Amino acid sequence: MAQGVGQALDESVIDVGDVDNLVLIAAVWVNPKADDEAEVFRNNQVATHEALQKAVQGLPKAADFMVAAKAPFNPFFRPA
Repeated sequence: MAQGVGQALDESVIDVGDVDNLVLIAAVWVNPKADDEAEVFRNNQVATHEALQKAVQGLPKAADFMVAAKAPFNPFFRPA
């Protein structure tokens, strides 16, 4: 995740001057069956960077979020 944030700072997705006023909250879930450390690392980097890009674009829009929240889906999580 730190590398994704660093990439966003390097690309000015996040203004370096704003970092003292920002908070990053993340929920990271890794499939226990994951067996490729490099792929897990890369996936977290890409996901963090993409999430930050969307955040500065104001995405997702509240209406889109509300629709998605009514039918959450995660193919790797099956509640008991």
